[in-house]
This record gives sequence, structure tokens and C-alpha cells, in this order.
Amino acid sequence: MRSVNDIVSGVQQYQASLVDVLKNQMKKVFEKHSGSMEQLQAEAMATFDNFTDPFLRVATTYMQNRTIQELFSQVEPEEIVISHTACRVKSGNSRVLAIKKKCFYYVPLLQSLEQLFTDSRILSMIAIGPQKCKDGFLYDIVDGELFKSHPLFSVRPTALQLILYTDEIEICNPLGSHASKNKLLMVYYTLGNIDPKYRSKLAAIRLLAMAKANYLTQCGVDVILERIQKDLDLLYHGVKIQTVNGEMDMFGALISICGDTLAQQELAGFKEGVGFAYSKCRHCECTFEDMQRDFTENSFVRRTLDMHVRQCLEIEKARTDFLKNSLKTTYGINRKSKLVDFPAFDLIQQTPQDIMHIVLEGIAPMEIKCVLKHLILSGQMDLDMFNDAMLSFPYSPLDIRDRPCPITVNTLASNDNKLKQSSGQMLVLLKILPFLMNNVEGNVYMQLILEVIEITQILFAPVISLQTISRLRLLIEQHLKHFKQLFPDNNIIPKQHYLLHLPTQIMSLGPMVRHMCMRFESKHCFF
Repeated sequence: MRSVNDIVSGVQQYQASLVDVLKNQMKKVFEKHSGSMEQLQAEAMATFDNFTDPFLRVATTYMQNRTIQELFSQVEPEEIVISHTACRVKSGNSRVLAIKKKCFYYVPLLQSLEQLFTDSRILSMIAIGPQKCKDGFLYDIVDGELFKSHPLFSVRPTALQLILYTDEIEICNPLGSHASKNKLLMVYYTLGNIDPKYRSKLAAIRLLAMAKANYLTQCGVDVILERIQKDLDLLYHGVKIQTVNGEMDMFGALISICGDTLAQQELAGFKEGVGFAYSKCRHCECTFEDMQRDFTENSFVRRTLDMHVRQCLEIEKARTDFLKNSLKTTYGINRKSKLVDFPAFDLIQQTPQDIMHIVLEGIAPMEIKCVLKHLILSGQMDLDMFNDAMLSFPYSPLDIRDRPCPITVNTLASNDNKLKQSSGQMLVLLKILPFLMNNVEGNVYMQLILEVIEITQILFAPVISLQTISRLRLLIEQHLKHFKQLFPDNNIIPKQHYLLHLPTQIMSLGPMVRHMCMRFESKHCFF
């Protein structure tokens, strides 16, 4: 219905504009021939005959594409062939052998940037340079330690800060017979130079590459990364780009790669399912046993880029498949990623954990579910009363769009760690949870929930002080110990362990909301 309403509104505007044009033309005719009625009638009728069809320039598909190219400076994507396969296709009443191309589409980065810089507002933000926060606070990427020590950004502060995001989307019914058949891998980018309040706009997030996911199962995602690397190499050493202010020398580099755990693990060459790896984290070499016992980041051996490259070489030089597979499992690495070859890019430090997937779709629903299940089974809380309080809560106009759904008995009884809430609903639920559970105030289990809420508030804060980061580090350690004490039979999951690395990532790359996937995922609505 929304699309129909848009069409109706557009036609109405067109009709109104058409009537105004005709009125103005008729008015000019009447003013010109106020005394001669015959000539006036002939001129008036000629006005209708000479009226130009406004849709004449877009009458055919070819003309539509040409008009779009002229008016909007469209950047034509490149079709890059991945491989060829032989298959039979229908030809008349028979099927003949044909060669089918498997390819992906890439929007040339430099041309895309050139189109972006036709907007003077974007160019002015870049020319102003990084707006650093006052000492002791972090507001954006430029306040992080990585930006200050980066070989390019430390010398050229106005260089372009590229942020990549990758994710898979299902464009068909995910429950139908064609599920996963048309799944697409999407790669987007945005610029860290854009002010954060404008960076979250969908117009600031631009498509970079698109490929069918099943095409990449054989050759891997490195074919896309290899094409991106070519443009990044040119940009890193400087290129001339035509802007609204004339030709300018532009420099830039990749500052971070965002995505959920699976996407980042795949891009960086780590095992996508950490359950099959001995080392379960891409930031440190923690094992399952260590994860249950140690709750400080310094307790683990941190990964470095040099260490990662050395481990990749060991895997490549393994003489037998058995040894190669054993090393892959031990190190948690599948392959040496093309990200290693990206200019001035550290795939260990610059692939930050995503707080939407880690907190809102991982830790928060799991721990809230554990607490609710315990309180309900022990008779300290009634589920129906909890749901009634949730439904009758006076939500703000901003929060009512993501009002949480009632939690059913089946949801609590399931063996997964989910509450059947979206990320937006979980964020609202965390805000109102203390009011819904005020009858169990002072309970040790309620204290665990309050710890989750405080951790979430700090992680989603747009500005963070150094003192707050120190408190966050201590709070995460205490919270994991508290969880293990209250639920000794529950294992610490990898997402809970990832919390330990977030304070260091904030110090390095700025507040975690600057690398969150939530706004990037909204871009999928175009497809």
C-alpha cells in the first residue's frame, strides 16, 4: 500500500503541475489577443496542440537509462567474471549445451567518490578536517589511538576514512523452497569524514559490490576483496578526483570493516563457526576452558597481524591435509585473507565487534531469559503480570515503534538463547526492564540485569570519557563473574567473552556506535 500511495501522490502532483502550466500559457494567450476572438481561439487551440509530453524523454527503457545517466551522473557497475560453468539451456524444443558466466558486480570506488563529491556539503566536511573532542573524551574515530598513529591519517588528517560493511540478504521467502537460492552478498561503504549525525543517513551509505552468495562458495569472497584492493592502493598513494570545486588530489585508506561475527570472520579468514575452532576469538587466542575461567583481557594472549600472517604461512606450508586441518582448528583460521594486503590495514584491530549483534542479539536476550526463567520458576515473578506491564507501559513516541512483544512460555522453555525480539525491541526492553521488574528490587538476579543495562548504556553512548572506559572494563569483569556465580551450569558463550575486548576497541577506534551495523542493515530495504 505504501508504494501505491507514493504513485498516487506523484500522479496528483503531476496533474497539479500540468494544470498550472496550461493556465499560465492560456493566460499569456489571452493577454496577447484581448481584441481578436478568432485569432484568440486559434492560438488557444494551438497551445494544446503544441504541448510537450513531459514523459517523452523516458518513453523507453533505453531513454530512461540515458536520462538517468544525464541527470544523476550514474556510476556504471563493472561486471567481473568469477568463473564459467557448462550447463544445458532450453532452445526451442530441445536443450543445448551453453557456457554460463558466474560474476559479481562492483561499483568502481574512485568513480563513486567522484560522484559523491559533486555535493559541496560533503566536500566541505572533508576540507574542515577532523573535529576532535576535548581531552579525556572520545566522540568519533578521529579521537581513537589508531587514527593518531595511522601512517596515512597521522600525516594527512583530511584523508578519506573508508568504512566497509558486508552482509548477506535473502531477497526471497526465507521459509520457501527457494530459500538461499537467491541470497546476495552486499558490500557497502561510507566515509568517517562525514559528521556522525549525517553519516547515519541512508544516503551516506553507498553500494560498493554485490554478488550471489552461492557463486562465492567455490572461489570465496577474496575475489571481491582483490578488486577493492586495487582501488584502495590507488587511493592510498593519492589520486586526482573531479569535485564540485574542481580537480583535487585525494588520499584515503580503510579505517574499519563492520559486520556481524560471521561476516567479519569470513572476510578476515577466520573460521566462521567458532564452535569448531580451538581458538574462539579473532582478537585473542582464548580456548573454551579459558573463556569459562578468565574474565580480564590481559589473561589472554592477544593476536597481532604479524602473528596472524605467521600462522597463515604455517597452514599453507603444511605437508599433509591432516596437519593443515589440525592447524586450522588450532588457530581458528581458514585461510590468509586478502585483507592482509590492504594498505595500512590491520585485520585484527580494525574489525571491531558489532554491539548490535553482540549485545542486543546475543548477551542481553540470553541473560534476561535466564533471569526471567529462574524468577518465574521460583515463584518470585508472574509471567502474565510481566507481559501485562509491558503492554500497558507508557512508551514514548520514539519507542512505541519498537515496543517489545509479549514473552511466551514456549519462548522461555526453548533451549536457544533468544527472546524473539528484534534489536530495536531489545533496546527498548532494556530501557523499561527495571520498571517491569520493580517487585523484585534488591534481588541478586535483578542486580545482574542492572549490570547488563549499564554496560549497554556505556557501549551505546555517543561520547565516552576515559574514566568511563576504565569503569566499563571493571564492570564487564564483575558482570561475567556474577553471571557465572548465579548460573554455574551455564557456559560463558563467545559473545560474552567478546565484551572483554570492547574497552580496548573503544580506545582504538572511538565509540562503538560509530561502527554499529544497525544503520547499515537499514540500507537493505532498497533491495
